[in-house]
Order: sequence, then C-alpha cells, then structure tokens
Amino acid sequence: MPDFVAGPVARRKKRKTKYLVMWKARIFEDGTVSSDRILTFPGGMEHPAEHGDLEATYAEELEEETGLKLRKGAKITLIPVTIKRPEHTKNFVRVWRRDCTGTLRKVSIDDGTSRLYAPFYADKQYLEQHLHGDHREVLPFLED
Repeated sequence: MPDFVAGPVARRKKRKTKYLVMWKARIFEDGTVSSDRILTFPGGMEHPAEHGDLEATYAEELEEETGLKLRKGAKITLIPVTIKRPEHTKNFVRVWRRDCTGTLRKVSIDDGTSRLYAPFYADKQYLEQHLHGDHREVLPFLED
C-alpha cells in the first residue's frame, strides 16, 4: 500500500511562526477547474522507487509543488499523526525554511487532476479556520 506524506515548511519571523500552505482545486475531465478550493500542506503520494522513504517523497513533492528544495542533511521532523485509509496511509512531517533553498512558486500550476495555487505562509490561526480535512490533525503539533 502506498504512503502519502505532507507537511508544512515552518518559518519564524518576529516571534511568530507561519506555515507554508496552498489552495488546491480539482480539475475536471473537460478541463474546467472547480470553484471549490481546499487549503493543504505540500505533499503527495510516494512513487514506487521511493517506497518506504517518506523523506524522499516529501522532498520531491515539496520541490514540485512549491519550488523549494530541501538542503542536503535537512532535518525532517515526523509529526506523530498517522491516518490509515483503505487506499493509503497518510503521514505528516515538518521542515524549517532555513533548511530549504530556492524561491517560492508565484503562479498556479496543474498537477495531475489538481490546480495548485501559489503557496504562501499562514499563521496557525488562519490554518485553524481554513485547513482541510486530515491536514487539520497536525494543528495540535504546530506552535503559534
């Protein structure tokens, strides 16, 4: 069974921690994009070559979805939230912006059947209001 891994990139400025998220919408078969958007952390499903390597999956998905690349030796913290679904198991991690290189993507991209809007940093209060579904399980493990 494949694994899914997602999680925020954290950034601390002026004694306030913010987390990288993005709005996401479904692309229908006819090419139209749903007006319903959900707020998620970067992440995705592991590829067969990465089976069992959540860090490799997260690093690849992070770069594809946000433009940020993890530095060699970056500390990836596993958040103690595991959600088992019939089709996959969801895992969550956190990294710090200082452990990444690159520039955030500034335009929307299509990723399979999803439109990913430009990623941005949001505080925990914003996440508490808008974060989608299983990603909300991470909130108790994030600092303000």
